[in-house]
Amino acid sequence: MKKLNIILIALLLFTSTFCFTANKKGTNIVYIGYSLEKPFWNALSKKLKTYSRIHGLDLIDLTPALNKHSQGQAELMEYALNKNTDAIIIGLGSPLDEKEITKTFDKFYAEGIPIILIDTYFSHPGVLAYITSDNLFGGKLAGQHIASKIKNNKTPSVLILGGEKKHPNSILRIKGIQEICEDENIDYSIVYADWSNEKAYEISKELLTENTDFDAVFSCWDPGIIVAEAVYKSTRGKKDLIFVGFDGLPQTFDLIKTNHINATIAQNSNKMAEKTILITKKILAKSHYRIKTLIDPVLADKEFLLKNEL
Repeated sequence: MKKLNIILIALLLFTSTFCFTANKKGTNIVYIGYSLEKPFWNALSKKLKTYSRIHGLDLIDLTPALNKHSQGQAELMEYALNKNTDAIIIGLGSPLDEKEITKTFDKFYAEGIPIILIDTYFSHPGVLAYITSDNLFGGKLAGQHIASKIKNNKTPSVLILGGEKKHPNSILRIKGIQEICEDENIDYSIVYADWSNEKAYEISKELLTENTDFDAVFSCWDPGIIVAEAVYKSTRGKKDLIFVGFDGLPQTFDLIKTNHINATIAQNSNKMAEKTILITKKILAKSHYRIKTLIDPVLADKEFLLKNEL
């Protein structure tokens, strides 16, 4: 696997070198996302390319095909730093290596190259703008939906599948649902799965047994809720659990429409991509722009999906 990763990075850098050479006379914007194997990031990458073309910007996408933690992304950032980059858009991977990120961001800051973050926030003076979903609001939406379904149960309880414990998105999504559960006197248990489908499977296998005490499951990312629902279904449990995810992936929409999953908190990756490109353009033009942009997600249940296209 390690050898395969080296080959993929080498091919990626070869392709990118051509792009940089071709665009030296224009404005070069580099984008490094988390991973193209993640559906959310794959969709975001395509939309960023679309909006960059619409707005006349050259976008060089260095997003790795396979998962890269922030240290691996730093290697790609180092490459971009030496290749005539005018601005860099970054969707940080997980786990977040704070020392590595700070060291790399320091170099961009010293060169006066603007850093624009998408989806995941990281505090650094070189970060000029941050565009993301309103994760706290999304967590509250999930909590409100779950509460409306289970609050009248005898002892309502929710299993919360967290992402990475220190990841800002995971923290805010959990905080949102916690606030609602506490307001509605609903018990909850938080178990961190580090955005890992494998860990979500092990947690679900242990806690979502045939006679589970939980009435609902909330996952901070859609693949986690897909795994949880499948595990509980395999136990043939008689309890009608509520399953709510967070992302808004097409696969999740299909499962909602077929009554396997109740809802997901759908992020608007289209709007996120458009805002990111427009703000980057303003930064380069030295125009006024908003430093922090929060984009409201929506609760997508079956009724919503039958009436709306996402």
